[in-house]
Amino acid sequence: MESSDRMEAPAMIPRKRRGFRRPSLNPDSTARKKLKFKDQVSLDIVSADFLLPNGEVVSGVEIKRSSYENVDALLDDLAERPADGPDGVRKLDWSKEMWVEDESGERIDDIGKLFSEGARRKILVQDGNKRTVHRYWWNVTPEVEMLERLPDGYTLETALADHVDNALQAVWENQPGFRRLVSVEIDQDTITIFDTGMGMDATAQDSIEKWGTVGASNHRNVHRQGIGGDPPFLKPYLGKYGAGGVAAALFLGLSVEVRSKTRKSKRVVSLKFSKAAMETGGGSRIWRTRGGFHLMTEEEAKKSPHGSFTCVKISDLKSSACIEGQRQYWVLKQVKQMLKDIYSLYIQYDGVGSSSGTMTPVEFEVNGENLLEELGGEITSCNQHSSPGEPFILDLRLVSASSEEAHARLTCQYFPSIKGREKLSDVIEDLKSCRKDFKENFDTFPRVGLRWLGRLLPNARWNSMPFMDAASKKSVLRWIKRVKVFAGKRYTFYPRSGFHPTPSKTKLVEDHPFTTALKQLGSMEEDTVPADVKTTIYFQSKVLEPPQVIAEFANWTKRMHEEFDREVEFGDDPTYVIGQSELKRLLKVEKEVLCFHKCLKDPRGDWRAGDMVKLQKELYKGKQNFYGVIEWFFCDGIDEQYGEVKMVCRPVELLTTEEESKIETAQICSFKLNSEWHTQENRLKGKLPAFVELLNNDDRRVFGGKHLHRSNLTFEAGYVLQIDSFLVVVRPQQGTGASCKQAAIVADPHRMKAEVHFSSKDRDETKMQGCYYAEVEARNGIKGIYAFAAGTIFPDLCKAGKYKVEFSIDGHPDLKPAVWEVNIKSLEFVSRWHVDTKACTGITLEELVTQNFTVQGFDTYDNLVPFSQPCPNLCMVLETLESTRLSTVSLGRESVSFSQKKDKMNVGNFIVRGCILPAHDARLCFYVGNQKLGHWRCQVYPGKLARLELVNSSLELAPSGSMFCVKQPLDPDSYFPCMVFKGFDEWGNSVSQGTRMRLQLSGVHLSQQEQPKRSYIGREVTGLNVHVVDEAGNVDTAIGGTISMSWDKDICYVVNKGQCQLRGLTVPKTPGLWEGRAWHSDYQLMSLAFEIQVELAAACKLVCEAQVIAGGCGEEIALKFEARDELNLPGFLSNEIVEQMEVEVFPEEDYLTDENVLLSRRISSTEDMKYSLRVVLDGKEGFYVVTLKNAMQALSWRVYLGCGDVHRLVPFCGKRNELLKALMTADAGRRFS
Repeated sequence: MESSDRMEAPAMIPRKRRGFRRPSLNPDSTARKKLKFKDQVSLDIVSADFLLPNGEVVSGVEIKRSSYENVDALLDDLAERPADGPDGVRKLDWSKEMWVEDESGERIDDIGKLFSEGARRKILVQDGNKRTVHRYWWNVTPEVEMLERLPDGYTLETALADHVDNALQAVWENQPGFRRLVSVEIDQDTITIFDTGMGMDATAQDSIEKWGTVGASNHRNVHRQGIGGDPPFLKPYLGKYGAGGVAAALFLGLSVEVRSKTRKSKRVVSLKFSKAAMETGGGSRIWRTRGGFHLMTEEEAKKSPHGSFTCVKISDLKSSACIEGQRQYWVLKQVKQMLKDIYSLYIQYDGVGSSSGTMTPVEFEVNGENLLEELGGEITSCNQHSSPGEPFILDLRLVSASSEEAHARLTCQYFPSIKGREKLSDVIEDLKSCRKDFKENFDTFPRVGLRWLGRLLPNARWNSMPFMDAASKKSVLRWIKRVKVFAGKRYTFYPRSGFHPTPSKTKLVEDHPFTTALKQLGSMEEDTVPADVKTTIYFQSKVLEPPQVIAEFANWTKRMHEEFDREVEFGDDPTYVIGQSELKRLLKVEKEVLCFHKCLKDPRGDWRAGDMVKLQKELYKGKQNFYGVIEWFFCDGIDEQYGEVKMVCRPVELLTTEEESKIETAQICSFKLNSEWHTQENRLKGKLPAFVELLNNDDRRVFGGKHLHRSNLTFEAGYVLQIDSFLVVVRPQQGTGASCKQAAIVADPHRMKAEVHFSSKDRDETKMQGCYYAEVEARNGIKGIYAFAAGTIFPDLCKAGKYKVEFSIDGHPDLKPAVWEVNIKSLEFVSRWHVDTKACTGITLEELVTQNFTVQGFDTYDNLVPFSQPCPNLCMVLETLESTRLSTVSLGRESVSFSQKKDKMNVGNFIVRGCILPAHDARLCFYVGNQKLGHWRCQVYPGKLARLELVNSSLELAPSGSMFCVKQPLDPDSYFPCMVFKGFDEWGNSVSQGTRMRLQLSGVHLSQQEQPKRSYIGREVTGLNVHVVDEAGNVDTAIGGTISMSWDKDICYVVNKGQCQLRGLTVPKTPGLWEGRAWHSDYQLMSLAFEIQVELAAACKLVCEAQVIAGGCGEEIALKFEARDELNLPGFLSNEIVEQMEVEVFPEEDYLTDENVLLSRRISSTEDMKYSLRVVLDGKEGFYVVTLKNAMQALSWRVYLGCGDVHRLVPFCGKRNELLKALMTADAGRRFS
């Protein structure tokens, strides 16, 4: 649909002048201006649109009666006027004979006929050419208020039904003797609705513009004519809102074409519009859409002999309406059944009164097939299975407080139970067979359906009504459930007036008072019935109150039960099973109580457990006759709640298994066939599967297969199978003849399954790689061949291990499968090496390293390559982190071992020697020849103590081997307060801290140890020995008892012969003076005070937090860090270490520079045992990295350098803009705040 505001100006097209002289015009005609359409037109002036035969249009021509003497003069003037139209149209020869016609195709010879009407007209210009095309732009501007009332809630079915409503209403107006046809054609991507109604043309009364104009439909105005009449109330004036045609068409597709013709018109008018054009032109004041005129085709004349019709063609169907996975929009059978259900009364109904017999008011066709011949659908099934008894009919009259009135008729039909089989269940089974989405059962199937003016409302489905629920208390509930069915043969309403459907006509408006009153019919609760609606109920010309309605309905259901129900009888006592959820699931029942019997009485004979039965496939709904043995009869419920009786029987094919099948007793047709039974049993043994077999090479050649090597062979990784498919067959229990003949192959189709399993050689685990299925096929006339593509089952054979495929029948786990295996080994050459370096530890020089290092080799496909022999030229090298070789580690035969599968080489039990760095960081590298396999980063510690050096002593000692001799003479009792030794290993490396050594003194001795006076924070202080002495200072060996301590009051230590050794104590983790006291438990005045000065230990590492520090140019920035000792406790940095620290500054961004950025730096300590690096930076604004390095490690901070404080001003002479620019781009690159 396109807007007139969007139309381009008409192009000036030169035309050839006609051959005759045009009569003179009025003097003022030579200066005539371009005329526009006026709303007010006099009888002497007519505004018209001229449709030229080449598809062009001359719009808005104002014709004065005094300007033209005849039609030729008008055509001569028309030849000079501009026209608009598509490019590439044929040129008109205005010198030839031409004539004009009105909208109906009548030729106009007298120009006076143009002035018979005052409205704007469409004039068709003809030139006799066979290629005549008349195009026109129809005005379809909608009523503004109607745009807010467009129907919604459409589905595929209801949108199609809305178009059929329009067609049905159109054909209903036909005169007697005229054909009433509604035809629906559903194609791959189009839907066509054709009717033989009165049609439309280009006149104002029946203009086709009204079809495409929302709210302008003529059907909307005649809706009230459908009210009233006698049953079955067939007056399909269904056009209630005047918007369904457009809305439903655009729901189904993106493009719509409408063609129509009236009996009085000689031309077919057409109208085309698309949803895309409608959306783009929706903001314009006037909506226009293209169309045209043409002659009636032979096909259209054949369908409508009386000459009038309307055809709506919807194309470009929406992809959202497709069936998933298919380019198919509809299931044709479901469309037929849906239309027959909705319009069943207009397709066929039983006449009433003088019109007795079967009536067929309208012909309904779908893809050329008359719906009278359609046997499916809910209505047809209900007509087939309902009882022949008289229905229960109620007539209702509803009057509102505003005097609005509505009428309805309720018709109730009874569906009996015949021999344990509910007839209503037959209806449900019929619907399930044709509708895959149908999920309802006997208990949930809705019993109430509604019609509006004879048309079914498909979504108006109620489970029950109050008068029915109340009647179940006076009658058996099972009888009441047999009353409810679908439209026409269950509770069916024919509302005659006052009821309002939804715009999509799928159900009644829920909140309308009449809908509520109808839904609550028979309710005894006053608050549920609308107070402003008075309902009068008529039954057999009598007015009934709700209690009387309930009683009459209960009596009617009882009569129907007694007359038509045929219940079954059992010949034994019941066995009840309660609450078995698994049994309920297997038997597909919902009741909590199941009743089982082993004997059932029937007019055809008694049935007992163990009887052999045969069920014909027509009744069994299977593909072949059923043979089985009866196990049980059962029904869900107890006593009068009995529903359908079913039986559990065991098929002959499964007599040796535990499987069972549920069969309904109403399907049994013959039994006790001993001779036929054994014949059937023997025949089935030739068809029953025994095992699955993979065809051998002889049989494969018969069916065109390539040679397949035998199972369980071994190939290298990357092997490709030389066959195109695996051929599998099912062998019968009793087969005869050659293995490739039909007698030895089961021909019945099964679902063959191939499961592929892979057992990894490396991980010792089995996984299922895939599951594939194949359908049965025939080869060389032999049925029962299953082919699996080898490339699908084994797309690649690259991993080392065992591949196994099992061919089996899905659902038959007891049958022996066919198995085929192939082994894949790794390639012989190694593509890459891998060294497992997890579980890192330290290495001590000259000590045996017992840790194992794993070396593995992998081929191109990432498979482990086993070691056939020890790797030659295998060595280990100790390197620095900068790849400087320190020493080579020799590996003996005892250092290399292999795993049980020879796929892993373990290296261990070796000794590392050599000189190492002070930081001890190194890496141990593995080499095979010159190829480096991998490395392991580690810490290398010095070896055992080999020699000592005396340092920091006033003595001059001369080393003599492992002895130190004093050079100068000494006096007796000379005292040396401190002797410091430094130890080295064999390679000159300083021994590790904490290394113990034994000193043997000759000529000197150590002074008596006093109690400790100093200690580092967090350390354990030992050597706390307490002696109890007498007045002379000697140890009092006679005293005993215990010693208590202030720092550990829960523990006492025993005094043995005047001496007591205390357990070590841990000093605080903060520096300061620690004080404690120990006392004798019996003599508390006898005590000993302890004082230990707690100090920080020397730091061995530095730590800092990762954060961004902001600072300004020239300002001092504090970068905090902590010094930690070997216990990760706060430590101190000596002045020597601080002086050795270096500070570096690096820019993060390319435009920054690192030149002259660091102005000053200093390191200071804080009160909380932390340190601070204080730097002053100067540079451009941006991010920098400040690094603090020492011999142990390096710390880094990310610093954002911003503006500094103004410290000087310079004069500037220039314009203000230049000053600002200079401040933003200063030479120093700094911006000042």
